[in-house]
Amino acid sequence: MNRRFLFFAWVLVPFCLLAQLALWPDMSASREMVGQFDSEQVARSAAYGDFRYLWFIYRALAAAALLLLLSTRTISHALRVAVDAPGRHPVLTGTLVSILCCIAVQSQSMALGFKAGYLHELEWGFTNQTVAAWVWDALLGRLIGLAYVTAAMAAILFMARRFGRIWWAPSAAFVMIGTVLVLTLQPLVLDPLFDNYTPLAGRPGAEALEELAVEAGVDPSRMSVAETSHRSKKLNAFINGFGPTLRIAFWDTLLDRSRQDEVELVLAHELGHWHHDHVQTGTLIALLGILAMFVVLGGIFPHPEAEDVPALLFTIWLVMMASLPAQNHISRTMETQADWYALELTERFDAYVSAEETLARENLSYLNPPSLAVWFLYTHPPVADRIRMGQERKPPGMRSWRKP
Repeated sequence: MNRRFLFFAWVLVPFCLLAQLALWPDMSASREMVGQFDSEQVARSAAYGDFRYLWFIYRALAAAALLLLLSTRTISHALRVAVDAPGRHPVLTGTLVSILCCIAVQSQSMALGFKAGYLHELEWGFTNQTVAAWVWDALLGRLIGLAYVTAAMAAILFMARRFGRIWWAPSAAFVMIGTVLVLTLQPLVLDPLFDNYTPLAGRPGAEALEELAVEAGVDPSRMSVAETSHRSKKLNAFINGFGPTLRIAFWDTLLDRSRQDEVELVLAHELGHWHHDHVQTGTLIALLGILAMFVVLGGIFPHPEAEDVPALLFTIWLVMMASLPAQNHISRTMETQADWYALELTERFDAYVSAEETLARENLSYLNPPSLAVWFLYTHPPVADRIRMGQERKPPGMRSWRKP
């Protein structure tokens, strides 16, 4: 490991985290509980959530330790020697090293993820999957990730040999284009590998949902139902895709176990994301983040070779972890915008509060989460903040975001 990498890992990453911790107000935000929840519900949500937070820390430390081990000069050299052969192109050698590293990291992630992703969910009654079904989904997801990372590392090694010290610029362009392509194809190619998707039309209550979409200027044909009940009992809806494939999907569990007015509020929230172009904005921010990451990589690794691959992967992981609070702060801001748009569109404040309470009960959302967990991990505002916004009938210290 070169000195630049050590300086980045031990100085810049902690500095970035501490700066984010000091700059943003989430740490001092009040988490006083509101809503119709009894003490048992609060205690259950804490027991369920605390384990997930602790297990995240354990998995992060384990991943860091493994990547650090793989990045040592002895191990990285051994990996390169193990896959090298006379006449083999250096780019292919480095790509094979990348595959070995990814297999090691993903195997560790899957083994540790089984506890939190399956056994913990089974214990709390949230999963409908068998062990075999969970393992299949986990393997499939990790194979997709392996293909993405392998392509990126092959591009980095090729560009380093082709363009020299400015390798980071064409590599960033390649990964940025690939990211947009993956986001665009996700609803068509990737999502159906895990769940079956059916049209919303024809389901009970679909007409009212379609009318709400039309009122918000969204084509109802862009809404579908994800049949997730084969694997989970939780409730959810989401928006994904990009450009022509942008769509809103409801989990069938949400449609089957929520009141119609609650489902309409959930839809209005997703329409808020659509209205404010959050997918496009989030994608643009992600692309800028990728560019910034490659600038960092170019400064640390002027001429990356096969033996640098483990350290490259470790640096990428560190960048992602160091930027997680910033990413989640942006996400929470967008979620708050979407919440307020839903309230302005429907003017159903009581139904909004009821929907948040239902989602919190059914998903066992942490009702009084630690502020540090909110700052570092939460992509959505805590339940108490969202309910309070509906009760007070105003966004938290912000103006209305409804476009004219």
